[in-house]
Amino acid sequence: MESHADVSAAVLEDFEADFKKSLTHCKLVFGENMFIDTSKERRRQSMVYFDLLMQTLGEVSETTLGAKKEKILKAFERLCKSDDFQRSLSGGLANRASILRRQTLWSRRLKRALA
Repeated sequence: MESHADVSAAVLEDFEADFKKSLTHCKLVFGENMFIDTSKERRRQSMVYFDLLMQTLGEVSETTLGAKKEKILKAFERLCKSDDFQRSLSGGLANRASILRRQTLWSRRLKRALA
């Protein structure tokens, strides 16, 4: 955060454009269910899923997302149901090791879905 405290207006515009692109990509794939653990009975949005999806889907083209949407949805559903992922949610969501574990688990599944 400190490294971006005094950035130019152009850099801020780039950040905003990247954010909007990522959000659009998440909506394209997940619709109204974005940022929600689809394996839970009580569905609600969570920062855990926001972080995972916004960091990864913004880098994928809309064409690819559209073509691979169902595979991505299934990969995300499997992620949410996996014991390893659920364990990463216990013991504090902001734990660095847990965050890295969730990112690794999702990246692997997403890569396979996009292949």
